[in-house]
Amino acid sequence: MNTAHNNKDAQTPMRVRFVILHHHQGDGEQKDHQFKEHWDFMIEQAETLATWQLLENPTQNSNSEIQAKRIADHRKAYLEYEGPVSQNRGQVQQIESGTCVVRESTATNWIIELKGRKLVGQYELRGTNDNQWTWRPRSKK
Repeated sequence: MNTAHNNKDAQTPMRVRFVILHHHQGDGEQKDHQFKEHWDFMIEQAETLATWQLLENPTQNSNSEIQAKRIADHRKAYLEYEGPVSQNRGQVQQIESGTCVVRESTATNWIIELKGRKLVGQYELRGTNDNQWTWRPRSKK
């Protein structure tokens, strides 16, 4: 388990912030992402934001599996930022935010509990060796 998401009391997991940004690249803009239009899901860590690109809007498809890709961590400024992205990489608009408890985080599996405006509940991000990930809701046990 990634201890960056837990405080000293193992019984009380630490709540961090999360954000989902709709990232759209115009026709003439640099295409350095796998998906021209995607949603960046970001979870606050110690100094950065763990980040995944989602192929679909999870607030509109909250009960579906969504194709994803783990990308480089982003600056914490994106928790609050909306507008143009540097180097002509499009625009971002915040569509969801709230708090998150990371229940488990490994190199290929994150189990998270979200409390946002639209997304509430447990979700899983599961990856493979070729960096392909899936976002999906977890069934309640």
